[in-house]
Amino acid sequence: MNTEKINKRVVFTMGGKGGVGKTGLIVALAEWFEAHEIPFTLLDLDTENKARGSLKHFFNGSVAKVNIHTPAGLDAFVDHLESGAAIILADMGAGSGQIASDWFDAMYEDVSATGARFTAVGVVTPDPASVESVLAWANRLQERAQYVVVQNATSPQSDFSYWESAEQQFVFARHCRRP
Repeated sequence: MNTEKINKRVVFTMGGKGGVGKTGLIVALAEWFEAHEIPFTLLDLDTENKARGSLKHFFNGSVAKVNIHTPAGLDAFVDHLESGAAIILADMGAGSGQIASDWFDAMYEDVSATGARFTAVGVVTPDPASVESVLAWANRLQERAQYVVVQNATSPQSDFSYWESAEQQFVFARHCRRP
């Protein structure tokens, strides 16, 4: 890896729970960046999702798929990081918890040494499994990322009381408020 400092922000979805809206959120972010003429690179790290719900589908096949399950995929991610736009939007797949966590652990030290920074975006719904997934990821990532958590209301009467009362969420919130 090139040792020259780079100014990159990698925004990636976290949480292994499927169907919560992670891909839709990345699509919305991409559209916002595009509307504001802010250059970005899209990466589809969801190698299991090959059909209509994949990030690649929403952008007419123009999104690079990166298989983080392999050493070649790690190299491809680093190649994208060293070239292109200062912002990378990366969509992780559902059920990719351990694999994605291992990927992050494997590349974090070298990549962060280049100056790249990470923002983990979690999407929670009223489903407790989505909350547990996001909190488990945050526990694993710790201070290696900044965090954005989006509450995705799945109905007009969505109840986020599980998110709002989860003990781990209080610890997470206190951790995120530290200067």
